[in-house]
Amino acid sequence: MGASNFCYRNASKVFAIAMDYESEVLDDDLNPTGELETRSCELCEYMDEISNIRYAMSELAEQNTHIEYDYYNWVKPDRDRNYPETYIGSFRMFKILGDIECIFYIHAFSVSGYYEGACLDWRIEIDAMDESIDGDDSDQIACALIDRASWSNLPAGLVTIFANKMQRAYDNIIRDELVRSLEKVFEEYSMPLNVVGRFSNGETIYEKAN
Repeated sequence: MGASNFCYRNASKVFAIAMDYESEVLDDDLNPTGELETRSCELCEYMDEISNIRYAMSELAEQNTHIEYDYYNWVKPDRDRNYPETYIGSFRMFKILGDIECIFYIHAFSVSGYYEGACLDWRIEIDAMDESIDGDDSDQIACALIDRASWSNLPAGLVTIFANKMQRAYDNIIRDELVRSLEKVFEEYSMPLNVVGRFSNGETIYEKAN
């Protein structure tokens, strides 16, 4: 039984990193022989790629007044032994309506490939009144925001209006901007791939994205 090399849930495509590559074979005197060999990415090379992504995220955030970079969120990766995750960093945006405050996060991860390399993926989280809401389930966001805002000093009707405005801001503005900003970094520091075929045994064929 085969398996897909890459596992991702939210990214628009496969953003592959740390892939095998061809390197010239050297003789005993370290002179090139004209032959090539396939080499696996070393751990130090992989960590350099992760560091470059983190730096690019921080640089992009400095250029965008709406987005902040957060490397100290320490999000817990999923525990999938076949596709272990490494937390890279997060973008965050703040939204305040009345006395209701929300922080919108997009967390970046590197997900190890089954056979080789890794791919980049992301998850969204909403911190509303110090409680976490899963940002991937938009149908539940407004209800969750109303529930979290129950301590508010605002009238109940206004709380409902603000919570729904918060959801629309998330759906139409914040989510798109966070995703667009993060995938811009992914695009620059990875090899974007598209899935072009998937067999019944789970194996998958990829090609470079245009």
